[in-house]
Amino acid sequence: MGLAGSLGAALVSGAVAAFFRTPELAVVISVMGIAFIATGFGIVPRALLVRDFQFKTLSILDSSQVLIQAFLAVFLAWLGLRYWALVWAGLAGSVWTGSWLLALRGSGFARPKPGDMKKELTLSWQVMVTRLGWYCYSNADFIVAGRMLDKNSYGLYAMAWQIAIVPVEKITSLIASVTPAVFSKVQTQPAELRRYIRALTEGLSLVTFPIGIGLALSLIHI
Repeated sequence: MGLAGSLGAALVSGAVAAFFRTPELAVVISVMGIAFIATGFGIVPRALLVRDFQFKTLSILDSSQVLIQAFLAVFLAWLGLRYWALVWAGLAGSVWTGSWLLALRGSGFARPKPGDMKKELTLSWQVMVTRLGWYCYSNADFIVAGRMLDKNSYGLYAMAWQIAIVPVEKITSLIASVTPAVFSKVQTQPAELRRYIRALTEGLSLVTFPIGIGLALSLIHI
């Protein structure tokens, strides 16, 4: 599936570049599609680490990926690679995390047997549709902005959105990556499940609401 995603990115790159009227985008999308392969190798090891509640290991890996991508992007930009700095930094981060996941929790390979994986494939299909739907919904404005605005205006729009949403998004995504396994473990204990849900809701509200309000007030002031 990772290889298919990489080939699919290469096939649609020309149409996407034509839609946004940016010819350079075709090559960028084709190269970035390689990340599907690197990510594919790490999916099963990551799932096994989540199942074993190895969240500390996963948090270290994810944090190291962010740091590597940030420093490499700045360094490559300093060398004059312009937007390619972001492309190569993103690929390097995917390869770094995928390699470490394989080294820490590699599971080998086997021929897929759809009959034995019916329940897992059903859940995977539902999760994939949900995530694709959410991605299209949450990025619809970028499609319109990328089509209607020039490069500089679109860059300002994207940067403003990042400043407004990233702090809250990073916190909630970190919690969301942990909660499914925790909820699954206590699913037969209603009292514990209620306690976890209340504590997480209160904690997220306490952190994210002030950040959101502060950003909104600062933008209004500007």
